[in-house]
Amino acid sequence: MSICIGCAGHPSEAGALKRAGFDYLEVNISQLVAACDSDVTIMQRQLCESGLPVLAGNCFLPGDWPLGGAGFDEEKNRAYIEKAAARLQALGASIAVLGSGGARRLQKEYGENRGKEQFRLFFAMASAIMGEKGIRVVIEPLNHNESNYILSVPEAMAIAQAVDSPFGGVLCDYYHMGQEGESPAVLPAVKSRLWHCHIAHPVTRQAPLPGDGGGYEGFTKALSQCGYEGGVTFEGNRPASEETLAQSALYMKTLFQGVPYAAN
Repeated sequence: MSICIGCAGHPSEAGALKRAGFDYLEVNISQLVAACDSDVTIMQRQLCESGLPVLAGNCFLPGDWPLGGAGFDEEKNRAYIEKAAARLQALGASIAVLGSGGARRLQKEYGENRGKEQFRLFFAMASAIMGEKGIRVVIEPLNHNESNYILSVPEAMAIAQAVDSPFGGVLCDYYHMGQEGESPAVLPAVKSRLWHCHIAHPVTRQAPLPGDGGGYEGFTKALSQCGYEGGVTFEGNRPASEETLAQSALYMKTLFQGVPYAAN
């Protein structure tokens, strides 16, 4: 498996994203769990008609889910994860991204250490349940504007190593790394559990394009040093123009796959 380039979106957009040149779709897990069975059937049909596979799902939990503070409920968590796993499997996904900055936000009045332990327990449970269906769970480091917990790749890696599940790993997001001033040079140290990546311009969160000043070469070099093989998903502010989105898809393939870039 080499690096493949995907885009975050809804199955209803799969046809357009396939035409733009993306290799796969990354869906929203919380939307998938909330959908009724008939809507999931429609999603499956849309994906089949488009020919675009689903590799991953993000937005694991709704923002108000009690993960880092009061209200943590093990049985409620289990039921949610089981439903998410079944639906991700139905769409063909093999990666579940655990970001959910609002849900995992630590509350000082509740006890930050208690919140951290709850996150660890949730991650361990998710890795075990998802793993039964062949789905890996990756912790997504965010930035200080979106959460107050797990803001670096090494911090995510420490949790993954502590849980030590064969289905628990980490993700790197180039935008969040840029917001936190984190260098891609940290990636080779986590290569054993680096199973998925996100990308967007590190300042604007726009789709990467030639000459936009995003400095992507350092990111591509670090992934190459890791021997990384997996998905790199554009997750960010999507351009209004389908032509611009297609140019971005081609540029990302130039960066990560060596495809010659020739703008229309």
